[in-house]
Amino acid sequence: MERSKAAFNEYDYLFKFILVGAAGVGKTSIVSQYCENNFQNSYSPTLGVDFRIKTINIGEKVVKLQIWDTAGQERYSQISAVYFRGCHGCIFVYDLTDPKSLTYSESYLNKASTDYGIPEGNSLLVGNKNDLKYDRKVSRDVGLEVARKFNAGYVEASAKTADQIEEVFSSLAEVLIEKHQKGELTIDAVPNQKKTIIRGNNIEIRKSKNEFHVKNQQDQQCCFY
Repeated sequence: MERSKAAFNEYDYLFKFILVGAAGVGKTSIVSQYCENNFQNSYSPTLGVDFRIKTINIGEKVVKLQIWDTAGQERYSQISAVYFRGCHGCIFVYDLTDPKSLTYSESYLNKASTDYGIPEGNSLLVGNKNDLKYDRKVSRDVGLEVARKFNAGYVEASAKTADQIEEVFSSLAEVLIEKHQKGELTIDAVPNQKKTIIRGNNIEIRKSKNEFHVKNQQDQQCCFY
């Protein structure tokens, strides 16, 4: 019987994702729910940057995600900026009950393209806490308007209930793979490798010459423009 790619630590894609947003919007809760199916009601701010790894399947392809969760406090802004380097996809999180947090994410969406060189279309704007329906202060239309302004995807989710949390990551991974198929991303920008070995912060990438294919998923409640 043929053994799976995962058994040999083989991957078709390796993507580095960074989560950015104001303090308290739920970035760490989103990552914890996605990677560990866990949600903590208590708030504990991220100090600097946290790092997780998760492997998923997109169609028949195995995709390894490096997920960098950055601190939202202003004093860590310079640290967070470093992690934009070499980033394939950016996830900008705001709190649907806090309009100021959307302003924060909008400013970083602008910085991502103008200061950090993130290609157009490689970003996703996420409105978190959609379970707090009666406390909501930012409409879907307002969030979509900001996303369209920067040609970013848009998802409304809840780290608490896990609603749309899978789609936050899988939808952005699908977009990056599709862009690579169309020749809009180079091999250097999106590593296509058979084996990836991670030792601390050092990453060794071994490329392969496989064809690429992405199966479109139906009923995905997010939008890319």
